[in-house]
Amino acid sequence: MPMWTRRVMVLLGICAMALILAGCDKIQQSTGGPKDVKKVPVVGPEYVAPYVMGQTLKFNEEQIEPYLGKGWSLSREPWGRWSEGTVAEVRFSMSPDAPNAKHTLLVNGKIFMPAKQKVYVVLNGSELGELGALFREGTAKLEIPGNLLKGENLLAFEIENPVSPKELGQGQDPRKLGLAIASLQFGRE
Repeated sequence: MPMWTRRVMVLLGICAMALILAGCDKIQQSTGGPKDVKKVPVVGPEYVAPYVMGQTLKFNEEQIEPYLGKGWSLSREPWGRWSEGTVAEVRFSMSPDAPNAKHTLLVNGKIFMPAKQKVYVVLNGSELGELGALFREGTAKLEIPGNLLKGENLLAFEIENPVSPKELGQGQDPRKLGLAIASLQFGRE
């Protein structure tokens, strides 16, 4: 058998194995897989969830999953979700708005160990503010300059000193917590 034929057969075998493994993964996802594993919608890196101005994103509902980037706890709490680590991201797309329209961001939540934490809110690379100074009765309102919202957006919460309850002797939870969010909403000023 010529060398090129053997190489083609090896490549075909590798491709077939990859397809079989991908199919098994899809079967496991469709059947729910192991009961202790959280089911998260599978979206490609090019997918950015659409957001409608004024929509409230509730972090305790399944519909939040496509918006979440890195840095969020895998489990939802009855009230919302904890950040885990130093950065927690929310990715979303939206229709273009008036170029110089002023917008606001309402964040409903709380900071874990507020005396020791600083949480900065960054939208598309521009800092909007620091949450600790802005939270009033669980809600922070941040102003968004004119053309900062784009077609595709990255909202990041940068947590300066995440800490686990276990490290503080407050239980066995090993997650490095910083911010608990119940909901967020963008609006026009």
